[in-house]
Amino acid sequence: MIDRFALDRIPLWGIFILMVFTILISIRAGYFWGARVRRDSGAEKAGVVGSVVPAILGLLAFIIAFCFNLATVTFNDRKQLMLKEVNSIQTTYLRAGLIPEPQRSRVRELLKEYVDLRVELRRQSPARLKEFLSRAEEIQKELWPLAASLTETDKIPVTYALFINSLNEMIDLQTSRLTAALQFRIPEIVLIVIYFLSVVSMLVVGCFFGLSGTRYRLVNLTLALTFSSVIWLIADLDRAAQGTILIPGGPMLELQQKLGK
Repeated sequence: MIDRFALDRIPLWGIFILMVFTILISIRAGYFWGARVRRDSGAEKAGVVGSVVPAILGLLAFIIAFCFNLATVTFNDRKQLMLKEVNSIQTTYLRAGLIPEPQRSRVRELLKEYVDLRVELRRQSPARLKEFLSRAEEIQKELWPLAASLTETDKIPVTYALFINSLNEMIDLQTSRLTAALQFRIPEIVLIVIYFLSVVSMLVVGCFFGLSGTRYRLVNLTLALTFSSVIWLIADLDRAAQGTILIPGGPMLELQQKLGK
């Protein structure tokens, strides 16, 4: 289930710093290239390159906006799945009161441990993610036979069916949430294209500055910080278990406190 992207090996702060230096170096390289062309053939080409700069920067901005929208939609989908999972666990816990002992006590005990795992999962490093997910799957595998034991009679009471349906929904939501968090992400090729377009765009910008014979250090820094910040934000939204923008854990924590009482 855990399918880490190759780019995940780079920390978020590393992506930001890498993009800042890449953009600054690209502008610098483009400037020297443009200055050399200006010395060799004059400044008449500055107008041609100047007309290309808005187009290529507009294309880069469009691609970044598209990726930002995609990351935001995916983030909101993960948040909605988390809320549905909280409601499903709470409903399963309440409906466990409709089944007889000893299944009732054991089911509720396992559900409490399951919620504890879900809360602790937010505080663990990605290296321990597999360990916690493995235990969560073990709890699900133990819960289902308890539910199946209620169907051994010829006639299944409606109350038992309600509990089984809630448990089945809870298990399905766990799978959906993990899939959305670990696999439904921005394709790496799209992020690589953004990186490539950033380099090309800043080379063209630097070339225009070189052909014009002017240095805009403040503009260079502004471009680097602006584009790098947006790309960092996209990467942060895209990573479910890392970074500063995480799914709020308040609903799951409140559920833990309710079950504890």
